[in-house]
Amino acid sequence: MNFNDSTYYMEHPFHDTPISMHPVEILNNQCQKHAHSFYELSYVTAGEGTLSIDDSCIPITRGDLLFIPTDTRHVFQTTMNQPVTLMNCLVEKHILSGPQAIGDRMIYDDIDELTQPFRTLGNGFKVTEHKKEFGKIMYSLHLELQCKESGYRYRLYLHLMDLLTRIRHAEPSDLQSEQGDLTDHIQLAVNYISSHYDESAILTRLCERFAISPRHFQRTFKQVTGLTLTQMLQNKRIQRSCELLSETDWSVQTIAREVGIQDMKYFYRIFKEKCGMTPKEFRQPQGS
Repeated sequence: MNFNDSTYYMEHPFHDTPISMHPVEILNNQCQKHAHSFYELSYVTAGEGTLSIDDSCIPITRGDLLFIPTDTRHVFQTTMNQPVTLMNCLVEKHILSGPQAIGDRMIYDDIDELTQPFRTLGNGFKVTEHKKEFGKIMYSLHLELQCKESGYRYRLYLHLMDLLTRIRHAEPSDLQSEQGDLTDHIQLAVNYISSHYDESAILTRLCERFAISPRHFQRTFKQVTGLTLTQMLQNKRIQRSCELLSETDWSVQTIAREVGIQDMKYFYRIFKEKCGMTPKEFRQPQGS
């Protein structure tokens, strides 16, 4: 592909896997504007700077994740006399092409629905992590490629799909148009809740986002999802609580705070309602 300016077209040899990881340090703006046929997901691990992509300039700082589509001119630059370090995940184009001729299998339909917005984006964009969720996945990708233990290619793919899912849930309008009917907004709200269930004042934030009254929003939310906003929040918080009870030795109080519940009596009550047992009974091994 030819460009009319000083952009050069970068090639990358994908050897054993169509997913590749490359740590990069940018200093003194030594990079040249370039483009390539593969997707690039860049996670900022340190420093501050900008991503110039086509005619846009996106400020970047630690914890930001940048998605760069194929055949898009871009260059990272520093804004201070300090380096910007990145973890770059390079993904061959066919990985996000969507499964072919197997649409009757629901799991492939889900994968196709997940990757479709990334395939059609014309411009890059930025999302910012809240609890190092992007960084954890990027480091997992990096470790898989370093160790290359049996089954690592499969795990690379799972990590990538997890990353794309979290990107889509990062903000209600990052990959979606802010236009559309209220039903579309409810789906965006559900996506938002999946990643921000631990926050307070979610109703207020969503109503401000969509310029709608709380009463109208909650009524429509129940019509579309079959649940009230409170019920969905409770379900997500208790689901995550169960995961933490199984995976960590954190105290019940710590877990309650982690999922956004400060009132312990309330936490115990809804946990018992949802799970039919107390958190202590849930954590206790069966038969003990």
